[in-house]
Amino acid sequence: SGYSINNFRRENIALLYYIDIISFNYINNLNVYKTHDGRGDYTSETNTDGVNAAYADVYSGTNNSRARSVVFNVDIGNTDAFLFADPSSIELGDIQFLQTNFNQDYIYWETDWSYGITKDGTPVDIMYYDDGGSNIYSLTGVGTFDTSTMTFTALSSLENPRDFRLIAHVRQYGRVYSYTVNVRISIYEQVSRITLQETDVTSLEFTSTERTQSVIAYPTNSTATNGEIVAFFEAGEYGSITVSNEDGTTSTYYMLDENSIDYVVSGDRYQIILTVNEDYARYALDYQGRMEGSLVIVASDWLDENGNILSTYENLVIRLPLYFANGTEQNRFTFKNVDDILGMNLSAHYQISTSIDVSSISDMFPLGSLT
Repeated sequence: SGYSINNFRRENIALLYYIDIISFNYINNLNVYKTHDGRGDYTSETNTDGVNAAYADVYSGTNNSRARSVVFNVDIGNTDAFLFADPSSIELGDIQFLQTNFNQDYIYWETDWSYGITKDGTPVDIMYYDDGGSNIYSLTGVGTFDTSTMTFTALSSLENPRDFRLIAHVRQYGRVYSYTVNVRISIYEQVSRITLQETDVTSLEFTSTERTQSVIAYPTNSTATNGEIVAFFEAGEYGSITVSNEDGTTSTYYMLDENSIDYVVSGDRYQIILTVNEDYARYALDYQGRMEGSLVIVASDWLDENGNILSTYENLVIRLPLYFANGTEQNRFTFKNVDDILGMNLSAHYQISTSIDVSSISDMFPLGSLT
């Protein structure tokens, strides 16, 4: 209260002020986790946050976007924190604090990368989520950062490794919290070629009594970043049998499917174990048509996200012919050794795929006669 002079008269006045008092809690801490980087995934059913992101490893020199990217998420440790700075106001230099609880939109990022950041071609100092605009920032010469998903993706064509830091910040009234991620971009070494350990294997033959076969493959360059080898069956025209059912419908059975292929891994060696489907083998006993397909052996990096072979690697793929022999003229049994000759069925058809020394059984000829 007080007074003022008006026309030589003193008048009492009272000034009334209303003050908003905001009570709020600070965050416990700012933690950044990575759910995935170039080395793999870090989440599980029991751990959805991922692991500490103090260090993140990604790769260049590959078209594999997952190998080139790291995905972050942020946790503050408590849900009752309040009053956060709007990152867009920080960029404008007129900081506005919003009376709201935390969400990841209040995170903003900086980097020590010497060539700086641009957004839509314009240099900027910080990166943050923009609800109404673009969220793709370019770290000049190394990659992009998507603030909507908190994903850094390295360029695919770098020639040399790079190291830099991404620094996450969140600002409350009176405090700034920060977390530093050290990012390493290494150069990816692709599998240059795949080699079969048994160099004389040119095909695999199955029969009703030999439904399982295997082959061992390995990447020729043992220093490949990801030496994983995968195999799948190409049925083509003759890799399946279609039978008629009593109700007038038909059923198709394939020689192999994804459940027919298993792996035993030892170092960089992949033993690929193939087992013909039981139903297929049953109908194959008396089948008169051709029975053959191909085992396709590739490095996992040679496939796109849909499992299709990238055209760049098509000429490096191993396609191993597969045959099911039942003794018909179309599907002859193969003599591979002396025991096969001794056990031959004179009513079946055979072929020889290699030279066999029969001197040890020459005194047993002839083995039989046809009438």
